[in-house]
Amino acid sequence: MSAIETIGLGFAVINCILALVLGAVYLRNHRTIRSPFTLGLLIFAVFLFVHNAIIVYSAYEVMMFSSGPDPRQVLIEESLQLAASISLVVATLR
Repeated sequence: MSAIETIGLGFAVINCILALVLGAVYLRNHRTIRSPFTLGLLIFAVFLFVHNAIIVYSAYEVMMFSSGPDPRQVLIEESLQLAASISLVVATLR
């Protein structure tokens, strides 16, 4: 595994953790507020977590059998998602 692949996979793991943090906050808010908006945010966090969990799992599986997708593209996608997730977590926790 190259350094770019390792960094991209690390970003995907961090995105999973950030999605769990968001999900916990949104779940707490939905229990208190009970609005469709908080439910939508909770569902978004669940999908975000599942998306990144699939990326981490598939990267692990691909490492075992083939060369996989272009690591630079994965790194760019995960970097953008990491920046978006961090900004959403910071805004949510304020």
